[in-house]
Amino acid sequence: MAKAQAATKAAKAQAKGQVVDAVVSEEISTDSVKQIIFACDAGMGSSAMGASLLRDKVKKAGLSLPVTNKAISNLEDTDHTLIVMQEELTPRAKQRTPRAIHVSVENFLTSTKYDEIVAQLLHEAPKSVAAVPSVSSEKPISLNGVTQVVFPFDKTEGSATMGKETFKAILKNKGINLSVSTLVYVSLSQANTIHQIACLL
Repeated sequence: MAKAQAATKAAKAQAKGQVVDAVVSEEISTDSVKQIIFACDAGMGSSAMGASLLRDKVKKAGLSLPVTNKAISNLEDTDHTLIVMQEELTPRAKQRTPRAIHVSVENFLTSTKYDEIVAQLLHEAPKSVAAVPSVSSEKPISLNGVTQVVFPFDKTEGSATMGKETFKAILKNKGINLSVSTLVYVSLSQANTIHQIACLL
């Protein structure tokens, strides 16, 4: 039942143009999973942010499972381990850790699988996510003439990087080819002399 509901939810999201991952097919429960590891090439960056997102969901669900991130080269083949990795890295992860449960995602920051993983750990169907109301504006944003989208940051780059990766995934899903980057805010004036920039704050 849970898998059927998740599949329906994924189909609806895909119809709306949202980034959707395939439904988790492997059996996941608190009996089969004692730790969750996000794996990527370097074990940093996007996998760390993905681990942070799922760790927060696991904590809010009242579960005490550790959620960490590692480089694929540092993975150990152990039982009761759930490994989350991007689709292109799945063959390598499965080769290194054949005893683990593997979940592939398209993007660590926009995956639809995290709620499904938590629901399976809780032995319940994934909860439907309420639709986010669209934001109206008197002046709609136009990307005409824009060659680069920048997420500025002050002292720490974390939130800007998450925003950048999420927006890149949305553009990719829409078939829009546009450069997206982060930039310390004091350099914005200099960068704007080179590119036509849309700043997302």
